[in-house]
Amino acid sequence: MFHKTIIKIALIFSGISIVIQFSACGAKDAEKTASSNGAFDLLWTNVFADSCGTCHGVESNSNTAGGPDLRTKATFHSNLVNKKPSDYADWTIFKSTKVACAAISFVNPAASTQSLLVAIFDSTVSEDLAPCQVKSHLTPDQNITISADNLTSLKSWIDAGAAL
Repeated sequence: MFHKTIIKIALIFSGISIVIQFSACGAKDAEKTASSNGAFDLLWTNVFADSCGTCHGVESNSNTAGGPDLRTKATFHSNLVNKKPSDYADWTIFKSTKVACAAISFVNPAASTQSLLVAIFDSTVSEDLAPCQVKSHLTPDQNITISADNLTSLKSWIDAGAAL
């Protein structure tokens, strides 16, 4: 009798353990979704808001005139995700100097290693896109910084589908 009671208690506790494990999995999935949804907001605030629009979207800048407008969060997203340099017919400086890059997406959802946006911050990705050669945006004349954590977040955001 004592032995049967121990077995029943053990079965009850193992059942509780399984329920707790499944509940924990659901909580982690919810956390992952929440952090994925906020990833672009954080990247915009921490990396792009104060840097990209100062050149991209300003028609007086002869290097970026006719290219994507990156001055707001909405235009940054809509002008880069699933867009290629070839989508900007009036971006003459890019067309004349970066012909090999014309068919590569700025942000290729689910493929950060095939995204020009990552390549300008990560030379290993830039090498993978050869013969396309992008200008690093980490040089002093660009005055843009991206931490290792933000670069990882950028890649993760793109690999997760680049949602707004």
